[in-house]
Amino acid sequence: MKSKYIIGGALVVIAIVFILYSFQSTLTPYVSIEEAKKNPGRVQIAGYLERNSFKHSRQTNKMEFIISEPDGDVLNVIYSGYKLTNLDDAEKVVVIGSYEESTNQFNADEVLVKCPSKYEGRLEN
Repeated sequence: MKSKYIIGGALVVIAIVFILYSFQSTLTPYVSIEEAKKNPGRVQIAGYLERNSFKHSRQTNKMEFIISEPDGDVLNVIYSGYKLTNLDDAEKVVVIGSYEESTNQFNADEVLVKCPSKYEGRLEN
């Protein structure tokens, strides 16, 4: 009877460790541009979209744009995927992916567009 409890407890501990490891591997931390350049893993960067830096190629279905931070750091971002229609109105974006040191660019898997002024309520007089 005691061995059943020991085996059951060991299985519960193994399951908890597996769940925690799986959860930790799905976390994507927010970092600065400087930190992203030092981190080889997948990260998130929030930055301001540089006006007139947006380029889209229909042949390759890639978008390229530049984001910046208030301290002056800039980063060239490449995103392969559908064209984001609201990118022209965006002030801030969050890019999720990894930095490629050999090309000096950030390869984004996901791009989240932040347009707070577009969705704010309007006051009527």
